[in-house]
Amino acid sequence: MAAFIFSSTSEEVVFCFPEAKDLRFTGLTAEENMQLLTLLKEKYHETNPENTLKIFQVQKASLKEFAPEDDRKYNFENFPEENFRRRDLELSGSLIEETQEDDDATDDMFRHTNGNLNNLENRFTPMMSRTISV
Repeated sequence: MAAFIFSSTSEEVVFCFPEAKDLRFTGLTAEENMQLLTLLKEKYHETNPENTLKIFQVQKASLKEFAPEDDRKYNFENFPEENFRRRDLELSGSLIEETQEDDDATDDMFRHTNGNLNNLENRFTPMMSRTISV
């Protein structure tokens, strides 16, 4: 399982599985959904301590768009945007996820080069060099 998506306007939830068909269902109360989520998080963390089960909350009554019928044959993840992620509900795994901020910081050092790597700043050289007297 890769993600749990739930709606803030209905009781519908989606379980997202990599390389398998996602499960979308309704019928549980909001409280039952949260109990199910708590149980899933704990079991997921027990069996996958390095990974984090992603949890998303969206303001849509139907979550059908996040569990399309034909997406699994291409190993395609159709998660909501990151701003819908509920990290406060997640149990973080021991592997560190690469964030968009990290990507932006890396891209930033190349921005001023205009494609010419000769203009690339060496960020690993100390600002002040020490001279050794013999």
